[in-house]
Amino acid sequence: MVCETIANARSEPERYRHTMLGLLLDTRDAEGRELPEAEIRDQMMTMLLAGHETTANLLCWIWYALGENPEVEAGFYEEADALEPAGEQAFDAYRSLSYTNRIIQEALRLYPPAWIILRETDQAVTMLGEAFPAGGSFLISPYAIHRNGNVFEEPEAFRPERFREGAGKWPRFAYFPFGGGSRSCIGAQFALLEAALILAVLGRRFRFRRTDAGPVRPEPLVSLRIRGGLVMTPQRRGEAIRRGLANDRRGGYDENRKPSTEEIERI
Repeated sequence: MVCETIANARSEPERYRHTMLGLLLDTRDAEGRELPEAEIRDQMMTMLLAGHETTANLLCWIWYALGENPEVEAGFYEEADALEPAGEQAFDAYRSLSYTNRIIQEALRLYPPAWIILRETDQAVTMLGEAFPAGGSFLISPYAIHRNGNVFEEPEAFRPERFREGAGKWPRFAYFPFGGGSRSCIGAQFALLEAALILAVLGRRFRFRRTDAGPVRPEPLVSLRIRGGLVMTPQRRGEAIRRGLANDRRGGYDENRKPSTEEIERI
């Protein structure tokens, strides 16, 4: 599939001009040479694999969390409905989704797709009185660290408002869903952009409801999945309702205003 897409992009460059693949095909090294075919393929495979499963699992956790928290869900739909339905550039739309981004950050805190991170020491080190040799391996779990009650108030609760002032108020590495240092995730900003836009586009049209009320348990595999998956039914949202809420909130979503019971039911 990837090789076929690359071939299509070479034969129709204008169609792919503003895509990642188009940028790779236009890239030249210091001597003016194109990137090798194998490197373009590898870059596309990395984006497809690393940027697909992790984001998909994160979105599943977000839809689950929204269904469990009606006030947060109402705020999400209110902000999505305030977006212009067409004509807005992706980056402009992303910047206007402040509450949606806090929802994503809170989901990354509770359900980080990269639930465990491997690091190796390049030299001997002593920590907390324990000596570790060079080449020692460490397994670091954002899933566990993000639930530290000494840092996060009500650590098990889904509260996007805790990110109103960003993550800088907490100690370094108290919150690190994308890792840290020189080996942090190179696609972090892309993942945040992708997740926010997908949520907004789907949220304008549908609400998602679980088909059962059974317990949801995490399954820590390559990334953090929901064990057994999450079966939900999309329900098309009424156009009149969306227009009415958007007209009521032209100034954008105000997270300090709690939605009324009537609004929650309408959404």
